[in-house]
Amino acid sequence: MQLEEYVPLEASEIIFDYDLLSIGESEEQKYEVAVSVFPRTVAEQYQQSLVAAGFVVTALEIEAQAIARAVLPVSPKFPRAGRTAIETTLVVDFGKTRTSFFIVQSGVVVFSSTTAAIGGESLTTAIQKTLGVDYTEAERLKTERGLLSSRLDKTILFAMTPIVSVLRDEIYKFYNYWTTHSDKHHRPEPVARIVLCGGQATLPGLVDYLAASLKLEVVLANVWINILDYQTELPAISFNQSQRYATSLGLALRSFGHFLTP
Repeated sequence: MQLEEYVPLEASEIIFDYDLLSIGESEEQKYEVAVSVFPRTVAEQYQQSLVAAGFVVTALEIEAQAIARAVLPVSPKFPRAGRTAIETTLVVDFGKTRTSFFIVQSGVVVFSSTTAAIGGESLTTAIQKTLGVDYTEAERLKTERGLLSSRLDKTILFAMTPIVSVLRDEIYKFYNYWTTHSDKHHRPEPVARIVLCGGQATLPGLVDYLAASLKLEVVLANVWINILDYQTELPAISFNQSQRYATSLGLALRSFGHFLTP
């Protein structure tokens, strides 16, 4: 495989890493790997900024991998290695100004995409325009009522429906591409479920709306799942706020050997 076939940059302009997914049984398919690629200039800028701020850089990785490490439970099958269950998962990171989609197999991100066309800010703006309220009030209505409008007042629901419908369609398009894209070297594993995370993931009614529309299991991520035992301890932060720290918590878990080869 030549990286230039899959990355629109010269080899000298990139930094890459890979995770070994499987070893093939035939001569044509010896190894299956997931490759992460970043422009060299971007990686060097991050490194220089961190060093200038007094930090020691131990590793750089894509945001999706850190999020996966935080929100997918460690499998009992690989307790010491910190690997997730074998089932393939579609993670949707629904943020304020953008939404990311990525497929995770055995704890490794194997396919990802991001769009800036969908985000929580778009929902707030839609409520502002429809109801004629200011930004603060629109945010309150969004976070408190969401898609659970009462039978007598569906104005908020009507304002947000076009945007959440686009989110649903993007998820389905990503899911469908993964499910149908195959060649002689690769047969995609079916997606077992969708995990919704990010600062806008707790929008009331969103999980149920997506599950009913997509006909798939959709669950809300728990970023503490590999850190705290909810039976004995609760973090001093709201569940909604904790969603915004998935990347940071996933990076912290890296030091504890999560998602390493067993």
